Amino acid sequence: MTEHEMIEFDQVHHLLLQLETAKNQTVMALRKKPKDVLLTSHLNKIQSDIKSTSDIYNQLHQKFIRHIEKKYNVTFQLFRGPTMKLNGN
Repeated sequence: MTEHEMIEFDQVHHLLLQLETAKNQTVMALRKKPKDVLLTSHLNKIQSDIKSTSDIYNQLHQKFIRHIEKKYNVTFQLFRGPTMKLNGN
């Protein structure tokens, strides 16, 4: 992968991790069942926005991975990055 592609991959991966953290924090806040109806409404809206954003980034991430796999004839393994394909498989 080029340096630019690695940087792009790392940035998207980092954003996905941040979104996952934000989602978990929102879920924890909602589990405490806030008495303030407005707060609960805002937390639900935030949770919905996080899910939408996360879905978009996941789609972009998957497209990027498929692009790299095809371009360099590698296979991505979760948490390990790209590995060379053997025997053209």
